[in-house]
Amino acid sequence: EDRMSIVSVVGNMRCSMPVSKPDYRALADIPLRMISYGSNDSDVAFVIKTEDKKRALQALSNRLFEPETDKIVK
Repeated sequence: EDRMSIVSVVGNMRCSMPVSKPDYRALADIPLRMISYGSNDSDVAFVIKTEDKKRALQALSNRLFEPETDKIVK
């Protein structure tokens, strides 16, 4: 398909967990065309529309790199 982008998240994660894992809640408003889990527990990739790429990257960055105290649900 045209105008699609791949966004990969690489790190120490458990791919057996569903995509709704808190770290991926950031993508809740972004339509995902495909989700691809790596062959080990260190990466996952999402295919999204290129027009959503900047928003997806910012949302993931905000979610993954915010201070741990901000992740506590009140």
